[in-house]
Parts: sequence; C-alpha cells; structure tokens
Amino acid sequence: MENTIKAGDIRWSGSDRKFHPFKVLKVDAASGAYHVLSYVSISETPSLQNFSDWKVLAYHVPVEDLSGTEFLINRPVKEEELQGYFYYLKTNDFERYCAETNQSTEARIAQANEAYRAGSVLSDEKRNAEAIAKYAEAVDCFPLFYEAIDNMAFVKMNMMRWQDAIDDFRWSLDVNPQSVLAEFSIGECYYRMLDYASALEQFERVLAIDPKNELALLFREKTMFLLEGGTLEELEQYLNIADEPDAAENHEPVMVLEEPSPEFVSHEAPESKKEVLLKPEKKKPRRWWPF
Repeated sequence: MENTIKAGDIRWSGSDRKFHPFKVLKVDAASGAYHVLSYVSISETPSLQNFSDWKVLAYHVPVEDLSGTEFLINRPVKEEELQGYFYYLKTNDFERYCAETNQSTEARIAQANEAYRAGSVLSDEKRNAEAIAKYAEAVDCFPLFYEAIDNMAFVKMNMMRWQDAIDDFRWSLDVNPQSVLAEFSIGECYYRMLDYASALEQFERVLAIDPKNELALLFREKTMFLLEGGTLEELEQYLNIADEPDAAENHEPVMVLEEPSPEFVSHEAPESKKEVLLKPEKKKPRRWWPF
C-alpha cells in the first residue's frame, strides 16, 4: 500500500459493491488540497484488470482529505487529463493559471480589454452577433470579467432573446454576487416575457440589496398592478407614466452600465480606471462526498 500521495496515483475508496476510483492530478502543498480526476463508480473492487473499463465522471474535483483511500498504481498524468484542473484554476486563481500554462497575465488582460472594446463598438453599431462573439472572447480571456458578461446579456436583450439574457445575467451573478444591475435585468427580462410572478421576485431581490432603488420600486409597483389583473393601458393611467404597451415595440434595457468601461477596475477602488487584474476570491476546496 502506498502511503505518500503523489500526482499520478490511481486510488479508490468505498466498499460493499460501490467503489469510487480516481486519479490524483496535482498535490497542492500550499493549501494541502488534492486535485483529482474522478471515474464513474463501479461495483467491483478496482484492479488493473478492470482499469481500462473505467469511464471519466468529472475531469476535476478539489478535495481536502484522501486519508483512508487505497492505492492501485501510479501512471503519469497526461496533458489531456489536466483540462478540468486548468479550467478550475482559470476561474478560481487566474494568476496561477497563467503561471502553470506559461502565459503572461498582462497579455491576457490586454487581450480581454481589446475584445471588450471591440464588442462595445460592434454593439453601438447594432452588429449584435459580432458583439456577442467579442464579449465572449473577452470572458474567455478572463472568466471573471463580469462587465463583459453583462454587456453580452444586454445585446441579447436588444435581440429580444430574453431567456438567453437571463442565463448570462445569472452567470454574471456567479462571478459578481449582489449585483443590482444583473438582478434587476433578470427581472426586466421576466417582465418583458410577461412572467410577472418571476419578475416581482427579482425586483424584491434588488430591493433587498438596495431598498431605495428607484427603478426596482417602480417596476415592482407596475408588476404588482399587473398581477392583480390590471391591464397595460390601465397601468399607464394608474402610474401616469408612458409604459411600453408591447415589448416588441421597445425592447431596449432600462438599466444599463452607467459608464461601460473597457478597462479592468479594482474591487477595492471601483472609481479607478487603471487596467489591473481583478483578484478572484480563492474558494476553499471542498471534501467531495465519495471519499
């Protein structure tokens, strides 16, 4: 039995006809975590005889503790087996990702900024599909670039692709939680889809973050009126405002980035216009359930 856990170790845990084999990709000495490739659970004890039949379940799982697991054999880690690990680094520790893939952090930032600027120009010119592609390129260069994700969603709103925009704003919230802009925009999409119950829920979420947000207060009132059976025509009279009677006639987002900036700004100094790397919050690896 091999006690010292090393990269390339193929190990397993489990018993009673449910075994969980996995391969150690990296041993993180600094954090004490292990990065593993997990295989689909099997019903017979892992062995060299059935090893070739194993199917990959997840290309990367971070775990804290591998004590009690059994050693089978050590096989060198292949480059293709690291794809999940590198994606994890890219979205959790960008500087380390660049270091381990021999890329320049500054060059990646410059590339992301260039793609963002191009997307902004294309969006202004209503070249929507090209704008989306450029914003997506910016996010691929730097996955925590939530401003690019937001702008990609706004372009989709302009195209009346409401559900696609919602999906992007939820993606943005994964990166930048508590974003009033993203939460409100999801509600606006639901509002324009005539899903007033979901819209109301979103506007309430905005007000939980920013109780005095005027747009959220207004749209909550509009949505509650419609949920109570009022019509759009009655709503216009009730609020004494010019409401959009048909989403197809006017589908511009009502809340947008005040100053869409192609530069990265630091979370500590949001007024800064310097191009600096956003520091992702490093997530503590979790203990994965099979081990």
